[in-house]
Amino acid sequence: MLTIHRHQRQAFIVDRLRRFEDRAARHLMEAHEAVAAELGADGLRGVIRLGMDRALAYGLSAERDARFPWARALLTAPELAPRRRMDRIGLEVEALVDAGWRRR
Repeated sequence: MLTIHRHQRQAFIVDRLRRFEDRAARHLMEAHEAVAAELGADGLRGVIRLGMDRALAYGLSAERDARFPWARALLTAPELAPRRRMDRIGLEVEALVDAGWRRR
């Protein structure tokens, strides 16, 4: 039987977070080139980490898009479990897309 120890699990988590940070940095450098350049590599990663910390404060740990103003009410709804919050946000986004909303 294979046993994954706590320190090994922690190494997987650290690696997963680093890979997310790398993907987010690449995306932000492409989508917001001027702002990313102004922040510099360290500043950009600081902003990414701040966003990650804020997401964790809402109980979110999956890569999901929660950039809509109305999402705050769902993110802070104490009666909803984190997964249920994201499901509800997904339904709202689907409704927006069905209504003709397009990503900028």
